[in-house]
Amino acid sequence: MADFIIALCLVTSVVAGYFAGKNIETSTDFVLADGRYPTFTMVALMFSMMIGSGNLFSGMDGVYRVGIIFLVSNLGLSIQALFFTFMTKAIRNFKEAIFPGDIMKTMYSENGQKIFGICTCLKAFVGTVMQFIAIGYICNILFGINSVVYIMMICLAVTFYCACGGIRAVASTNILQLLIFVIAFPIVSSIVLHKSGGLENILGHVPPGHLRIWNHLDLMKYALIFLWNAIPSDVGVMHRILIAKSIKQAKTVLEISALLYIPVVILLAMLGSCSLAVLENAPQYGVFSQLLNIALPYGFRGLVAAGMIAVLMSAAGTHLNVLAISFTRDVIKPFFQVSLQDKTELFLMKIVTAVLGVIASLSPLIFINIANYAEFFDSIWFKSRLD
Repeated sequence: MADFIIALCLVTSVVAGYFAGKNIETSTDFVLADGRYPTFTMVALMFSMMIGSGNLFSGMDGVYRVGIIFLVSNLGLSIQALFFTFMTKAIRNFKEAIFPGDIMKTMYSENGQKIFGICTCLKAFVGTVMQFIAIGYICNILFGINSVVYIMMICLAVTFYCACGGIRAVASTNILQLLIFVIAFPIVSSIVLHKSGGLENILGHVPPGHLRIWNHLDLMKYALIFLWNAIPSDVGVMHRILIAKSIKQAKTVLEISALLYIPVVILLAMLGSCSLAVLENAPQYGVFSQLLNIALPYGFRGLVAAGMIAVLMSAAGTHLNVLAISFTRDVIKPFFQVSLQDKTELFLMKIVTAVLGVIASLSPLIFINIANYAEFFDSIWFKSRLD
């Protein structure tokens, strides 16, 4: 049953992404589409910039070990979205820009664009790799699946539809994946809450220090993390502002996304608190995996896996799309001083997407053992936020 749910999600995403990008004929269409997306589609595109593997895995571990202040610091992402509403008009004033790198070129010449391109590509590549590794993590912890073929199939599916359809494919699959997440996440949360003995039992197991915010010993550190998250610097968000059909729509989408992120943080805080009631001893790694394996009936793990993989596919596709566009327009073109015809640039972006996507897809092979997955997630996401 679990395999069927995941396979259905995977096939549907590939088909939707392929047909969405089937009629792309220009590089501008690959990057911006037609600028006529409805608000719901734009919210799906924007929300994928805010939710990913870091939120889902380190969030629960952070609540388990530190307290809710760990997730409160993540709310800076909502503030970032709201800050961007004040920058929307300025970003849209660059009439010829189809990607943030074009704005950097106008303001700071080609040298500024080159620096921007290198930084954007490094961040987007790491983001893509993180999501692909997390897909292997999900397959492993919920089903004990170590199959290279199984995990690679999911990663390569994301690469395929991103290469075929660019932002059109990302938009169509983000809609599907957001719907799956919105359905699966609350259901899973309610089941885990019930298995944990209800809200009263959970609160009885939560140490008083885990509920502190203003008088928390590490308040200054998490306040700085909050401020860091609030800085309006995300290239993907700026790209979404350029995609929106109007300044008004861009602001509306940012406001909705900022509000939509809040219940996700609340549910993650609740799940992290549930782990305090369910797990008797603090695990060295993998609070997320141990909680779900203990609290969820096996039949529901397919739903969990589909929801989690949908989120990770959405985030991976978003990062990969930004990576390919920036690498082509902000690295290859300015560094090699080439002037490409439109169809040649379109073809190059598709090839770059495919090549970089395949390279990123190989990353789960390094962490195919569950102990390696757990160590990776603990050291990269959690310890980096505490040390």
